[in-house]
Amino acid sequence: MPKTNKPNKKTITLTSLVPLAALPVVPEVPEVPPAVVAVVAAQSKSAFIRSCPTEMSAKEVIVHALAAGIAITTPQVYACRSAARLGKGGTAKPVDAKGRVLHTLQHTIEKLTKLAAYSADSISATAMTESTLQAVGVLREALEAAHELDAAWAPTVIAKVAKAPKGFQVGDLVDLTEKRRAQYEGLIANVTGLVVVKVAGKSMVVETTDGVRMFLPTAHFCTHVPAAAAEVAAIAAQ
Repeated sequence: MPKTNKPNKKTITLTSLVPLAALPVVPEVPEVPPAVVAVVAAQSKSAFIRSCPTEMSAKEVIVHALAAGIAITTPQVYACRSAARLGKGGTAKPVDAKGRVLHTLQHTIEKLTKLAAYSADSISATAMTESTLQAVGVLREALEAAHELDAAWAPTVIAKVAKAPKGFQVGDLVDLTEKRRAQYEGLIANVTGLVVVKVAGKSMVVETTDGVRMFLPTAHFCTHVPAAAAEVAAIAAQ
């Protein structure tokens, strides 16, 4: 019998090839805008990102950067644009305070209106719906008033007044504040005239009149007031 050549298992047949239509299509790299090309030379990645229009998405910026021979990532694009908005490099955009107020009010009204639409038969749900609708009415009045604001309006920033530190020192006499005395009832027999033994940040070690030492928050104490002065203050308060 004539010998027949057996097909080699490693031989690739035409049927094993992937059709050309099934191969993924490689997207074409878009042309880099001329304004971007002009500023590419001798510039950092941040400068390249700032040179791209803000309307351009992060993916589009990355594609243009690759075409210009610069490798950047999506987080770098977001970080650079965020820094530019805050004024750290580049030109910061003015804050539209009125627009933010209008957007917040309108968004809250829409949310509360949808919440009120989900009414139920229970009394509590009905009461909640009525309260929600009342809140919507108040917010709509606020929205109408916000429309009357000047375009350059800016909210008044109230500076926070820092509380003066109590600054207890070792050896000082302290009392538990009126607000905390009920909390330590039964634990500390005499809530006045405690001695500061050690100060550690926002806490300190105090020694009671019974000789017991406790590690408690500094905010729970105030400067010791003698008994005579306390009686005078109580009489004056009446």
